[in-house]
Amino acid sequence: MKWEYANFEWEGVKRGQHRAVRFTHRESITKIEGSDATFYSILRSLGEDGWEMISHVHHPNSESYNTWWFKRPIQ
Repeated sequence: MKWEYANFEWEGVKRGQHRAVRFTHRESITKIEGSDATFYSILRSLGEDGWEMISHVHHPNSESYNTWWFKRPIQ
């Protein structure tokens, strides 16, 4: 089985903080509004689109920078 991967990078809701969703087989999403509602909307959308979370990293040099890794079978 072949897999497609994505990562969701979230630094926080403040202006200028990094937020992106990057994919291995499609274009990245980099213009993401900084709000709690947007954060949960992205997680919900990934799950509804068949993405399974496989890993989470909290970046130690930042109070709030996290990356979540996802995968799903290539159809």
